[in-house]
Formats: sequence, C-alpha cells, structure tokens
Amino acid sequence: MVKAIQIRSLAEDDPPIIAAAEQEIDGELAAEDAAWDAAAARLPEALLAVLTAGDAHNDAVIDSAINHARGKPVVFLYLAEPKTERVPRLFEVVDPYLEDEPAKTTLKQAALLARKAGLVSRFVYRPQAPGSAGRIWQTVHPRDVVLTAERAAQVEEINPDRIRYELTPHGKIAHLLKSW
Repeated sequence: MVKAIQIRSLAEDDPPIIAAAEQEIDGELAAEDAAWDAAAARLPEALLAVLTAGDAHNDAVIDSAINHARGKPVVFLYLAEPKTERVPRLFEVVDPYLEDEPAKTTLKQAALLARKAGLVSRFVYRPQAPGSAGRIWQTVHPRDVVLTAERAAQVEEINPDRIRYELTPHGKIAHLLKSW
C-alpha cells in the first residue's frame, strides 16, 4: 500500500520537498516489509527453498523441497544476481523482478509444481548479498532449509541443528534442519 504523494515543484532549488517525499516513500516501504515479515513469520513448520541465479541445480532444489514439504507451506527464496541499477525516470516504479527472465522462469516452475502438489507457497525475490538468506531464515523460522550443497557452505548466518545431505540424479542437496 503506497500512498500517492503530491509534489509541488521538482525544481533544483526545492530539494527539501523531494527529500521529504523520498523519506515518506522509504517509510512506507519499510512498513510493507515489516508487514510481510509478520505474515511470513506466521508460517508454522514451513520449509525454505533457496534458489540462486544461474544455478543448474535449482530444479533439484525445487523437487526436493516439494517432496519433503509433507503438506506444510514452502517459501521459495530466489537470490538474484545484483544488477547495476538504472536511474528511474520521474514517478517510474522500478522492480528488478520484472526484468529478470531467469527468475520468472524458475519461480513459475516452482509455483506450478507446488500447486500440482497442493502446497501453500510463498515467493521471495531478493538480490544476492551477504546475509540475505539469513534474514529470510530469521523471519520465516523454517524447520528445513533446502539448497544446493555448494551453497550450504556459503550461508554461515543460518545456524541449523543438523545438516542432512540428499543425493539426487541432478546433484547433491543439503537440508539445514532446525527445531525452533
């Protein structure tokens, strides 16, 4: 929910109005993130599937997450490659997901398979950055984090009780298990 903001003047000599509008938008975006965090935190016994841009094993992660969900909700986290941000034009909404075709394809496949399995699912798109998977993990509190074994070594911010590895025809998958 973003309110429309009326800006009287966009002249160079009137930066306080622009700064105030930017602050109001930033505050509303933070409120939306907090609302999502609160809603996501209410997913009891959820499973978090971490998908990364350009990973050939995303299909194996999706399949493993759906097979191990046991009827519980699945949160699909797509970590995208950071792209150089272009400067938006006035009143233009820039959403990197809309221009990320590989992410759309991967998440569409996850959505179709989750729907076919009858699972409740959520989708999160974030740029790859240190700690981004850990922040979602802290919010969702999943019982299982499913990701490639190579990626499991890179997510130090996730502190599982135990790690279980699954060998699939498409590669080695790690399950980071946690009892909250």
